[in-house]
Amino acid sequence: MVNIEDAAVGGGLVLLGFFMNAAWEAFKDKREKIEIRERPQTNIQLEQNDNLAKCHGFVRGASESRLSGLASTISLSTRFWDLAVSNWPMLKLRTESADALTLLHLKAESLNEILRLRRQVQVITLGDQTETLAELREQIRTLSASYIESHEKWLASFKMPSSKNRS
Repeated sequence: MVNIEDAAVGGGLVLLGFFMNAAWEAFKDKREKIEIRERPQTNIQLEQNDNLAKCHGFVRGASESRLSGLASTISLSTRFWDLAVSNWPMLKLRTESADALTLLHLKAESLNEILRLRRQVQVITLGDQTETLAELREQIRTLSASYIESHEKWLASFKMPSSKNRS
């Protein structure tokens, strides 16, 4: 015959196990969702840091008139934009962060166009290129400095308190 106390203890242990498993699964799901959301953010941040370092190099090189090797081989990466757009709902960026990221993309594209133009001017040898290269060097310096400033605003946008999220 089954002892009622043993059955109650056994049933209680089964329920305890069930609730512990449910709590563990909820915790694990929440952690996985956070990791999935943070993965694109981390990749975007790494790419932005790489672009920031390149822009610091461009500013330094343009100030010292030593852009020839640097600007002819390096361009800013814009893959972060594709990653951001494809994961836009998951990123849940605030309006300030989304606007700053969009501005970074536009400045990276503009700077890459100036760098491509500079490479083309160096290849075409029609007359004296010194003035044209000096103007392009100044544009590279200005756009790079602007990119650095926009990057700082983008970083600051994550620290600003805001209850309004961008979807």
